[in-house]
This record gives sequence, structure tokens and C-alpha cells, in this order.
Amino acid sequence: MTREKTEQLAELIVNVGRLIHKQTGCFGVGNISMLRCRLLQFISDKGDPSMKDVAAYLGVAPPTATVIVRRLVASGLIARKLRKEDGRVVRVAVTAPGKKMIVNTHKKIVGKLHPLLDGLTKKETAALGAVLNKIIAHYER
Repeated sequence: MTREKTEQLAELIVNVGRLIHKQTGCFGVGNISMLRCRLLQFISDKGDPSMKDVAAYLGVAPPTATVIVRRLVASGLIARKLRKEDGRVVRVAVTAPGKKMIVNTHKKIVGKLHPLLDGLTKKETAALGAVLNKIIAHYER
């Protein structure tokens, strides 16, 4: 594959993500950015990750992660917890309003994508699924 083709496909992937977020967003307790929406999902998936885990996921320094997390805490979507064994270790967990936002956002995404995906042939659906799974598997290594 040429570099130009890779750039075109990368742009398409980014644009699909942006458009899905624009159409569905993370709504419920006010609009939040795509980054915070993804972080909310990460925290939910991990259970109660440490701030070190959050910083690694975001690819930022811990102080930057703290600023981002602070906004989610202020909005009531996540809560900070100190680890009993070591009070210096801060963990974060999704609150009930955060869980509700995740569920509502997922339903909205499925509702918006269903008409589009329903129009695909079985072959197109299989190909799309295979490509998306390949991308995910590559980046989850």
C-alpha cells in the first residue's frame, strides 16, 4: 500500500470517529469532549484504574491526566478513590451518572448506525467487521 493511500484511509478512520461522536456525543450531564468520553469508557472497562493507568492510556504526563480527570470528577461522572493499602495511590471509578451516560451514548450510537449498517450487504458487513477487528487487534497489542 502506498503512503498516500495509507494517509487517505487514516483520514477516513479519523473522520468516521469524529462524525460518530458529533452525531451521538456523550450527553446526559452536559456535553463532554471526545477525549473525556473515551476516557470515561476506559475507566468503566478497567474498573478502577490508577491515575498512572489513566495517564498511560491518554499518552500524557500524570499532571495532565489529573487536569482531565478533574473535569470528569467535577461533572459527577467519575469519582476519585484512595487505595486503602497506600493512600498516595489515587484510583478513579465511574459513578452512577457516568454509567448512565455510557449506556445512553451506546444506545444512541447503535440507533444512529443501525440504518447505515442495515443497508450493507452481508459481504460488506463481514468485510467491515474484519477490517475493524484487525485495526483493534493491532493497537491492543
